[in-house]
Order: sequence, then C-alpha cells, then structure tokens
Amino acid sequence: MKILISIDYEGGSGVVHWKEPSEFQRRMMTEDVIAIASGLKEHTLIITDAHAGGRNILPDLLPEHCELIRGGPRPLGMMEGVELVDGVILASYHGGIGLQSSVMDHTFSSRTIQELLLNGKIVNEGLINTYLAGYFKKPVIMVSGDDSFIRSIQEQLDPGCEFVVTKYGISRFSARIRPPGVVRKELKECAQKAVVKIDRIKPILPPPPYQIKIRLADTLIADLIELIPGVSRTSGVEIEFNDPDFLRIYKSLRLCLNLGIAANYYREYGD
Repeated sequence: MKILISIDYEGGSGVVHWKEPSEFQRRMMTEDVIAIASGLKEHTLIITDAHAGGRNILPDLLPEHCELIRGGPRPLGMMEGVELVDGVILASYHGGIGLQSSVMDHTFSSRTIQELLLNGKIVNEGLINTYLAGYFKKPVIMVSGDDSFIRSIQEQLDPGCEFVVTKYGISRFSARIRPPGVVRKELKECAQKAVVKIDRIKPILPPPPYQIKIRLADTLIADLIELIPGVSRTSGVEIEFNDPDFLRIYKSLRLCLNLGIAANYYREYGD
C-alpha cells in the first residue's frame, strides 16, 4: 500500500513560532515524520514537505521506504502526489485564521487570506486538502496538530480517522507542549491503526457546484486576483469564483495565493 504524508510545520511537536531557529524547525518536522514512517514500515510512503517553500525535511535522515517531494512550485501544492496513493495523512496541521488558541493560526497564508469560504462555510487548509484527496477518491486516515485545530476538524472527517494532539494551544504563539517523545510514540501507533482500517474510511468531498469566497489582506492583492478570468471582485478586499470541478477550484485558489506573494513586488518596487 502507498500512503501520502502531507506534513506542515505549525501543528508539529515543540514549535510555537515561525521564528524558531531554522535548524530546530527542520529537526522537529523531520523527527515527527520519521515517527509516522516508523509505524508504516511495510508500506511505501510519499512524504510531501508542505510548509513554506517545501525545503524543510532532512532527506538523508528518512527511512528507505520513503520518497520525499520537496521544493516548488507544484500543481497540487501541499498535496502533491495525492493521485498516486491509497490514503493520506495530514501531519502537523494547524487551525484556520481566527481560530482561538490555535498555534500560528492561518489559512494557507495570513499575509493573503483573512477568511476563506467554500459554499458559504468557513474552511481551513486541512479541510480543503481533505476535499482534494476526496476528489481523487483517497481517504484522509490520520490527522495531527494542536488541540484547537483537532477539535475544529474532527467531526468533519470520517469517524474512522485517527487523531493525535501534539500540544495544547494557549495563544497564537504559545502552547503547553506535550513531550515530543510521547507524541511521536502516538504518531507511530495511530499510523499503524489508521492504515489497518483504510478500506473502511471514506473519502470526503462535498457535492458540486463549488463557490469560493475570499476576504483578502488588502486591496493590492485583490487588484491582482481580479485579473484572473472568471473571478469577480465583490468589494475592495473580497473576491469570489465558481466552478463545478473541485480540482480547478483548488488550482485557482493556489493561483490566488501566488498572486498574494507577487503583490510583494509592487509593495517593494511600486511599478
């Protein structure tokens, strides 16, 4: 069996800030994913480095049954490789922007997105990525992250999905940290339990059509995004688009995020 591990940073063991020492960030992410991999030794794993530029996991420390997707850009972003596997693990994920006491809460990019709605419902990147897996008929079998995030997503996934709480959020940049060794033991054990029941866990995807509404961080980003064919600008900082195909919705959302990054050019150079 082949499993995708999409691993982010913010919901991982021990970390509470984006300005932690880079060596510490990379080590914590790597050791968390190795713990999951240790519970899946009989399976082939694709690990997608899903944080920032995707150059965080230390490749030379990974077990031999793991392949690593790193760098970017990628058509499917945090979920690159999902079409190749039998099931998905979302590791070290975090709450969407505005979720109280979720460590480093944001939705894809706090510099770009202030609110993201799918068919009128506020969603986070964990849910969006779960739906992309569902588009390819792949179940999300396990999720890890801080306690606020886990509570926010648990009832929206299949009852058979396994969950691991890595820390207890206090504020955006503070948490009561669970011992990483204990967390990693649970990551290993839950991965083992999840893969055994993979055939009983259902992929999740809401029925079409789909409408995305985004409240953006500023008008400059909206100025750029409204140039996309099919996008409607509904206010100074709000845009929306519709499509019956979720993969196109996902790729359009990724384009919006990249234009949010491109906005930095105009902020710096002004032309």
